Amino acid sequence: MKPKFNIVYTPDNIDGKINTENKSIVRVGVLDDKSRLFTTTKGEIAFTYFDVDRNGYRTAKNKWTINYIGAQ
Repeated sequence: MKPKFNIVYTPDNIDGKINTENKSIVRVGVLDDKSRLFTTTKGEIAFTYFDVDRNGYRTAKNKWTINYIGAQ
């Protein structure tokens, strides 16, 4: 079973456009073997997870909030 969660963060880009309004997004994600927490080459803290809403991997950087919602 994979842990399922809501994640809220402010991405650099939304739908391929620069996020000039600093809008936050909410996604449903799961942890799997490709999920990871790491430091980028620019020194930013980053978290890669599988985005259930968009059916692909996404990376949140620097600041995010996660709320556990169960297991998938």
